[in-house]
Amino acid sequence: MTLELSPQDDPDGQIPMPFPAAAQYARQVMAWARELDTSGLQVRQQLSYGDHRLQCFDMFAPQNAQAAPILMFWHGGGWTNGYRQYVHFMARHVCALGIILVAPSYRLVTSHKMPAAYEDALACLARVSDLAHQWGGNPKRLVLSGHSAGGHLVAMLLSCLWSKFDNTLPNDVVKNALSISGLFEMETPMHSPYLQD
Repeated sequence: MTLELSPQDDPDGQIPMPFPAAAQYARQVMAWARELDTSGLQVRQQLSYGDHRLQCFDMFAPQNAQAAPILMFWHGGGWTNGYRQYVHFMARHVCALGIILVAPSYRLVTSHKMPAAYEDALACLARVSDLAHQWGGNPKRLVLSGHSAGGHLVAMLLSCLWSKFDNTLPNDVVKNALSISGLFEMETPMHSPYLQD
């Protein structure tokens, strides 16, 4: 498994984590990503949905998936940090349920102001829907989830008409969603210059 660069040498300029618990969480999930046993799984990494290096996703599927539901899970990190590998630790558990896991990256606000991350989430949704059959997935059984900033992206996706972004996406493309600890108050918790014009 290849992992993203560490925040210290990331060309996209990830800033230090805002508090110790966040840094510990990041260290732990990245350690789990390095330890992930992918035997018996279909794995595709760095599947592109755009030109930027963060406009890509990793896919984990049961070996003989057929019309399997797809869980797209966006990582957190306050829009300034994070890697799609934060999600990898879930792969074996999700695939054991007969579900395909998609772990996207998105452009961070340290180098791409909002709404870049939201636009990336839309583009990724369209690309996953388009490629789903290649992995034995069912594009009519898409479930969205994400943690923290990723939970916010899920809520944003649920509030739009996808067909206005990409006329190949039906408005009912997403069947279920779960925003975990999504951030919706854009001033108080972060006070980040990256979120302001």
